[in-house]
Amino acid sequence: MSDNVSRSTHAADHLALALVLLAFVAVHFATLTRVPFPYIDEVLMAEPAINFAAGRGFTSAAWLSGSEEIWGAPQPLYPLYLSAWVRSFGGSQASVRCGALFLAATGIALIWIAAARLRIVNTTAGRVWMSALIICDYGYAYAYKFARPEPLAVFACALMFFAFSLRPALRFPLLFLCAFFVPSIGLQVVAFLLMLGLVVVVALRRKVMREALVVGAGLGLGILAFYLVYQHLGIWGSFLKELEHNGSTSLLQRVRERLTTNPLATHSHTIPKDFSMVWMGLAILVTTVLLAKRRALSLTSLPAIGLMIAIVIPAGMYLGLRFSTYYSWVMCVPLAVIYNGVWERPDLRTSRKWMLALQLVACLVGLPLMVAASFYDWRERNPRPVDEFVAAAVNAGDVVFCDHTAYFPTKPRARAVYLPMYLHRITPAEAARVTVAIVNDHPTPPLMMTKEQQLTVLGGGWTKVSEYQPGRGSLFGNDWQLGFSSMPNYALEIYRRPAPAVR
Repeated sequence: MSDNVSRSTHAADHLALALVLLAFVAVHFATLTRVPFPYIDEVLMAEPAINFAAGRGFTSAAWLSGSEEIWGAPQPLYPLYLSAWVRSFGGSQASVRCGALFLAATGIALIWIAAARLRIVNTTAGRVWMSALIICDYGYAYAYKFARPEPLAVFACALMFFAFSLRPALRFPLLFLCAFFVPSIGLQVVAFLLMLGLVVVVALRRKVMREALVVGAGLGLGILAFYLVYQHLGIWGSFLKELEHNGSTSLLQRVRERLTTNPLATHSHTIPKDFSMVWMGLAILVTTVLLAKRRALSLTSLPAIGLMIAIVIPAGMYLGLRFSTYYSWVMCVPLAVIYNGVWERPDLRTSRKWMLALQLVACLVGLPLMVAASFYDWRERNPRPVDEFVAAAVNAGDVVFCDHTAYFPTKPRARAVYLPMYLHRITPAEAARVTVAIVNDHPTPPLMMTKEQQLTVLGGGWTKVSEYQPGRGSLFGNDWQLGFSSMPNYALEIYRRPAPAVR
């Protein structure tokens, strides 16, 4: 009888996980190419992936490395993964975004299974709430819908979380292997694991010391391997240039800058615009206060670990790294697991309604808010007219300088493509090759040049041939510093340089 009940419980749990993932995929597909608009980071990852898949090498004309050089990528593993995806499913915007979706969905499944196996979140309802918090978190939702590397980072961390549920013979090799590849996913993930490991070791001490040492060894050897490979390829200098563009490479210099600069003056990459994160932080704070009042809080308890995470990780990200909105998963993903492990406690039943309300608000101000805001200019977000606009102006022999929002329809049609950030290092010979320029009317980071300035860098002789101006802008305007729901939409102009006169 008990075996039948157990099988029935497992079947119901598996069905719940399948329904969560199905709902996640359905929402993503319904908004696939309209939320959000194409932007620099998505193109930055897609450009080397598409080039590599097409046999043009791991090159990029979207950043600071030369267009014919191996790209000194700060996060090489994700575009390499994406190149394999592109080989199988094509290099369209929809395909690239589905590559990120696959990683995000797999990560959710791993976290669900690990939380159940480790008995951290013991009920199916708790795991549904946990998954909803992760999926709907504003910063993480933007990352996976924007095809950034964060879904790969969450997948790797989820795999390490799952490893803790395995027997030692499997646990330690898997932890080491994941940690070894983490530096290739991004230095911010290395920093996150170090901060998270510090919190967990302080709280649990000997219980996790061996695992912490294995992860530390994996990270150390991974960083060494990353350095040796980049030195061997001759791209270590290019890699450092990429880091320097995002701020000082000196940790002490970064900390000094954060402590001596008005945070509101540099908030675009240091203060996340993640409304979900605020409510999740408030939820874990309320929970720890309730338990402290009842003398049910200890250093080794889940809520205490959650509170330390909510303090240590944001402080560390702000002081030593960039804390952009798409990095907010480093706080929100572990808090989603911990919070839903805590609220199942019997001594919190009387407060459960309030705790569920905080979770609900954290979900609603994330992905649902992002999708709801897009209905205001849903028609303008349709990429098909932009595809047709580009197809009418770009020929197979053209070398095109194009805005990020026009990248996906331009790339398969043109002989070569240069992106806005590349203007910082474009050579006169490369600029002279450009025959078509597709520019955006709104200066956007990290270039911050007007269309006139961009055309000046490319050289003279331009004639405007067409423009695409949709009827509405974003609901919250076009000021990218206010967060990703206010990013500029499609507003494009196409210029062509006349062919040299025949003598």
